[in-house]
Amino acid sequence: MRLDIPAAFASPERGGFCTWSELDEMVRSGHVVVAAHGLTHIRLDDRAVDLRREIDEPARILRQRLGGEVDAFVY
Repeated sequence: MRLDIPAAFASPERGGFCTWSELDEMVRSGHVVVAAHGLTHIRLDDRAVDLRREIDEPARILRQRLGGEVDAFVY
């Protein structure tokens, strides 16, 4: 189910995404670098988009939850 993106968004409680503890374990392994992704998954080329919210907020959340630096963004 983790690779079935529409189903994962429809029912995240069914395990479609990694849990915070899984992400934490991956980060602690030293083999994974965490990158932020758009907060609401909207197009970023619209002048009305709040880029600080869409780009900076996900990085802040990841840093807070995982305790490491997040200096990459994946579009």
